[in-house]
Amino acid sequence: MDEKKTDFSIGVYATIEKSPTLGSVHTYYITWTVPCTPEEFFYFNTFQDKETRKKIDSSCEIFDVLAAWKQDEIIFSLVYLRMAKFMIISGKESFYLKAMKKVQDDEHVLKWVEVNISLEHPSIPHKDDYKRINILKSGLTYTYDKRNGTTIVENYSHVVPQVPVGMLLLKPVLASYYKSYIKSTV
Repeated sequence: MDEKKTDFSIGVYATIEKSPTLGSVHTYYITWTVPCTPEEFFYFNTFQDKETRKKIDSSCEIFDVLAAWKQDEIIFSLVYLRMAKFMIISGKESFYLKAMKKVQDDEHVLKWVEVNISLEHPSIPHKDDYKRINILKSGLTYTYDKRNGTTIVENYSHVVPQVPVGMLLLKPVLASYYKSYIKSTV
């Protein structure tokens, strides 16, 4: 994104459920509005260089797009993410598949969808001192209003985060992280 814009708004809704097999499962819905196109936002977010990623997300140790390809108008990427330890929360890592597709492009609206899901593969073993985040399902929509030049991003995620965060802290922690991250990207 060429010029630095700082307008955005954010809303965060979250729950924690206990699963007998998975432990704590966090479900959250986060929505924000940014002054750019969906392509500008998610291409910058997904394909930025490592130095830029560390500047805008200081907790990120590694963000590697291991592979990216396009098939049948769907953009795929395999991503390995490692986050640093933060206070009492151990370091976290995730290996996931991301798929993005444009689903609408008319006179007034441009819309993309994104789906993410965790993967396991022997070539990406768990790092002993990091907890593996399991993205059970994550879906995002990017709806761009061509009349006012803003994109509404809606993120619904269902994850096993492997972190000891209760409901009292979940929403403020998510809000703080996403506010900081989005402010750095727009």
